[in-house]
Amino acid sequence: MLKTAEIIKKYSVGVAFDIGTTTIAGACVSIPEMRVLREAACPNPQSRWGRDVLSRITATVKDPALVEEMSGAVVAACNSLIREIVPVGAVVREITAAGNPVMEHLLLKV
Repeated sequence: MLKTAEIIKKYSVGVAFDIGTTTIAGACVSIPEMRVLREAACPNPQSRWGRDVLSRITATVKDPALVEEMSGAVVAACNSLIREIVPVGAVVREITAAGNPVMEHLLLKV
């Protein structure tokens, strides 16, 4: 029988996100094997505030409260991708996200 530490190590995964202006892509990676297990993508839900980064910047300048909404929309999309790509029983140990500076700032609410 495997010990808890062995199970966590064996089933440890990381999730990486590319937060694009139009698409959010996610990949689930086996940490012990450094191998991509699953990938998926979805449209960036921030598009409802504009198709490009300048439109989104303009929207947040006019209404600063939109930063919270835009961040929440991306987090919800990422959570949906996690449910899709992380195998049942896996332990998510690390999550990373990257994108252009505007996408990163909106995600982090800065």
